[in-house]
Amino acid sequence: MFKINQVYHFDCIKFMKKISDGCISMILTDTPFEMEDGSDQASYNHNEDDYYSWIKKLFFECKRILKYGGSFFLECSIPRLATISNILNEYFEFVERWPDDRSNVFHCIKFPNLKNKDHPYQTTQIRLLKDAIQKYTNEGDLIFDPFMGTGTTALMAKAMKRNYLGCEVNKKYVEKARNKLAKLR
Repeated sequence: MFKINQVYHFDCIKFMKKISDGCISMILTDTPFEMEDGSDQASYNHNEDDYYSWIKKLFFECKRILKYGGSFFLECSIPRLATISNILNEYFEFVERWPDDRSNVFHCIKFPNLKNKDHPYQTTQIRLLKDAIQKYTNEGDLIFDPFMGTGTTALMAKAMKRNYLGCEVNKKYVEKARNKLAKLR
């Protein structure tokens, strides 16, 4: 197992395979997007079949590391929402859109499109992150983000006295996340 309260430069599937079964209280993330800017993203973005095959591996690992009764919050793009929702239903007992219909089992989230100046593809809305963390975790719980980006999930977890663990394939974003976390005391 990795040290908690850290962001690692690592491929998420390889990283998750090293995490013990049932030790994560919440997984809070958004799915990766097609990147056409030449950045150092994984090969799953090349075509839809590869992407969905890869996402099934991701969801398998998410289910394995999540505690019984833990929550999995996932933001995904509208064009992929139906397919992602169907795949989630293959791995989890219950999938819903949140915050419209609240349940504490598993969730699929579509957030409004808000840009982050440090990460051009990050659209996570801080208020919804805070609400999810506050409602479905307790102080000291461990929150995992397999696509950490510039650290929004980790920052919110740290500010709310939760532990965090995350990985990101883009080294530039890992450094930005680490720098932001170091400034938050």
